[in-house]
Amino acid sequence: MEFNFTGLVNQNEFYPDHYWYAILPESIKDFEKRWKAEEFEQHSEEAEARPWIPLKALGTDYLTTREQFRSAPASERAAIQQTWTRRLLYLLGHPRSPERIELDAGMHLQVLTHLDAFQKPYLWIIEAADVDGSGEELLSLVPPEQSESFKHLITKAFSSQPPPRWILLTGLQTWVLLERDKWGAERMLRFDWDELYEQLPRIETWKLLTMLLHKSTLCPGAGPSYQEELQEHALRHATGVPAVSNTPSENPLKSSAMSICRLCGPGKTGTDRIRMRSWTN
Repeated sequence: MEFNFTGLVNQNEFYPDHYWYAILPESIKDFEKRWKAEEFEQHSEEAEARPWIPLKALGTDYLTTREQFRSAPASERAAIQQTWTRRLLYLLGHPRSPERIELDAGMHLQVLTHLDAFQKPYLWIIEAADVDGSGEELLSLVPPEQSESFKHLITKAFSSQPPPRWILLTGLQTWVLLERDKWGAERMLRFDWDELYEQLPRIETWKLLTMLLHKSTLCPGAGPSYQEELQEHALRHATGVPAVSNTPSENPLKSSAMSICRLCGPGKTGTDRIRMRSWTN
């Protein structure tokens, strides 16, 4: 059966299209197997150790929240969205650690969650609320007390020292996952909650969403993340380097190489990456 990507958008080939459509869905079985084996952090009884189930079950609540947001005065919309966003982030394992992060020339970002890895910024979660009902695209919105759009501010964030590896920008109807090295080409993953909750695709789609967004796969407490494994696996397919398997966790030599790369830090040269990929063959 063809996989249903309803609500999930691989914009500008965040993953190579062939990998996204043909290979990535195969990783879901590996992900679920590892989840059941408790290889990932599992933080809440509410998620029943299977957060994709309660996530899918929120359809009616989402539609109600969306209507409340649209009918509320502008002064109340941000609070309505914040309550909903925190509910989703809880199911996806993300703790709240709000922080104001200063950028250049008086610019700043108000961050909902700030997570570090290897003693460096790793994941920032930022909320963008269209309180005026302008209908503008998420990255084009301008946050309170700022004169520049989120797109401009995120460009500044990714060029700061040290920059985060990931930024998750959350709106009411759309979330966008951004990665530092792909931001220059505006490659991103989009999650369209309208499509997801209006069409309610089968559970495999929600498993993939969890695999891409959950804290334990995006920013675990220690070691390389599952997202990094997927990124490396996709790179191997795109460059024609043969992989041991179609699921990243079943290539132990590659995982070991990735661990070494992460410990050495993100600033590896292209030559270093080629050498490392050659070593894992």
